[in-house]
Amino acid sequence: MLVVGSAVLPWSIRRRLLNRVLGWAIHPNARIGVSIIDVEDLRLGDGAAIGHANFISRLRKLHMGPGAQIGKMNWIRVATALAPQGEDEAPGELIMGDASGMTGQHFVDCSGGLYFGAGSMLGGCRTTIMTHQIDVPARRQRGHATYIGDRALVASNCTIGPGTSLAAESLIAMGSNARGACVETGVIYAGNPARPHGVFEAPADDYFNFT
Repeated sequence: MLVVGSAVLPWSIRRRLLNRVLGWAIHPNARIGVSIIDVEDLRLGDGAAIGHANFISRLRKLHMGPGAQIGKMNWIRVATALAPQGEDEAPGELIMGDASGMTGQHFVDCSGGLYFGAGSMLGGCRTTIMTHQIDVPARRQRGHATYIGDRALVASNCTIGPGTSLAAESLIAMGSNARGACVETGVIYAGNPARPHGVFEAPADDYFNFT
């Protein structure tokens, strides 16, 4: 709540306040918009940014490398049932590599751990990423780490299931449902379930500047 309550202060003062009071590590060139952020360990590298109107709840860690970006109006959280569990079962973290990004209006579950490789992108809007599910025989929730490889792209309105691992420089096409290992580099994955459908050539530079 301090992030919202201190929003009227100049950013240079607000950044120092957040670092000192909450023990965060926000680089002088990083920025946070007016968002609700409930994170124990937050680290923002040089040029990293979190936009306005995000709701980030119950995370143990949110680490964003230099140039990493989170856009606007995302719901990023850890499931209530998993938040009290140990880090081995439910790390509850979002780790974003250098120059990786998330646009806006996505639902992102980080209960089992979500990891963005360098230059990767969650683009468009309305994609759901889940990193936990019900273990029916044990009658409990379990986290499953989920990975988006270096320079990979996830398009609009996709569903990414718990434990998915997307290879580097690959694309999950709009409206697809990815689950499990998508291991072929430079491939377009499409459909339900997502399967290889042609070649994807990742751009040489960052995907785009959406802030």
